[in-house]
Amino acid sequence: MEYKRTTSSDGRINPSLIGSSPLGDKCVMLGWSCRASGDDIVGNKWNEISGRVPPQVAERGIPTSTGALTNLGTIRSRGTGYQGCNKPGADQLVGLHAKPSLSHNSMKDSTVVIAFLARNKAHTIPYFLTLLERIRSDHNEDKTLEILKKWLSSLDGYYHSINAELLSSPPERLKDETGPANWPSSRFTHIYAASGGGLNVCKAGMGRLYLDCDVFITNNQTLKILMAKERTVVAPMLKSDGMYANFWCGMTDEYYYHRTDDYKPILNREQVGCFHVPMVHSSVLVDLRRFTSEGLTFVPSNIPDYKGPHDDIITFALSANRSGIPLYVCNDQVYGFVMVPLEQSDTLQHDYAQLTNLKLEVLVENPPLPVNELLSKYVRDHKPDTMGFNAIFMINLERRPERRQRMLQCFRELGIQAFTVNAFDGR
Repeated sequence: MEYKRTTSSDGRINPSLIGSSPLGDKCVMLGWSCRASGDDIVGNKWNEISGRVPPQVAERGIPTSTGALTNLGTIRSRGTGYQGCNKPGADQLVGLHAKPSLSHNSMKDSTVVIAFLARNKAHTIPYFLTLLERIRSDHNEDKTLEILKKWLSSLDGYYHSINAELLSSPPERLKDETGPANWPSSRFTHIYAASGGGLNVCKAGMGRLYLDCDVFITNNQTLKILMAKERTVVAPMLKSDGMYANFWCGMTDEYYYHRTDDYKPILNREQVGCFHVPMVHSSVLVDLRRFTSEGLTFVPSNIPDYKGPHDDIITFALSANRSGIPLYVCNDQVYGFVMVPLEQSDTLQHDYAQLTNLKLEVLVENPPLPVNELLSKYVRDHKPDTMGFNAIFMINLERRPERRQRMLQCFRELGIQAFTVNAFDGR
């Protein structure tokens, strides 16, 4: 069933049922629009799109008369692609519209649309949505759809417009899909329809940010910082609990991942800045106001003589290469974190464990991932125990309260019941 939320004359958001899916699906397509002034966001209407470009800005490739519309795009729930939601076995699609200001004098305020696809990510969505709120600017085997519905119901009055389309119908998987981490060609085809279609909609003078539902943007200034880079395609570097990240430094002749000597210095921030790389994914800002972006696509059939694999992000990277568009990853800030993608044979239990590992990694130098109180009941808590021992003790200096709090948080994440013993060091 398809739902659409529109704005009434008083500026509030009113939901209205506008139709149903011929497949009997319930799909989520959500969007909001607002304008950012400093750290504040207030409702605003879409800018008109004329398609005409002043000569003085045509040479910059930025048509200001298009309304400077920026669209932030599709979130996928795996490590290296974007999922679709238009047919059975597909994901929940969510799109959000926001309007942050650009600092450059020759550019109008930019509208930002955030859209994401979520499937079997009930364990990550509470954190993802909470962090997404802080950025100024049922084909599921778990409670993904339920969480999205609850979150959507809480947004009335906060944004100028919200569009939501929820898809859910049996079966839980595609016919050729063997598990939640399995990616048959039919699943990629769904992704092409969702991400490719959204890209076409946004090409009328917009931009788009592609996110995954298992990325956690902890820096709430990420959108503002990325837009200030004034790149056609730019990604914030996101780390995992290992060597995995959301960029490649090398690509094989068959267009797959290749580790190079340039990777670790960027990953470990031994070299800081924005770097030209052959692949970015999971969290990517695309400035579709620039004329050069016309050649970007997620659909292999849109690229003449395409000989690459049946993969949406590789298709996107190759289309950028053929269009002469450099891809950049920036590690000048700590922007956030990304989950390691599952192997094809993995179950959701593996993903639960990986989320725990990543949350522990976050705690090393950051506060714990926040959760909106509305979504807190969906967080998977471990029932604390002593792991088979009679008792577990944590010895900690009383004058180190920050370390104590971090250790107690780690114990909560791991489900360890421990007694605290105050230590003394003579000071």
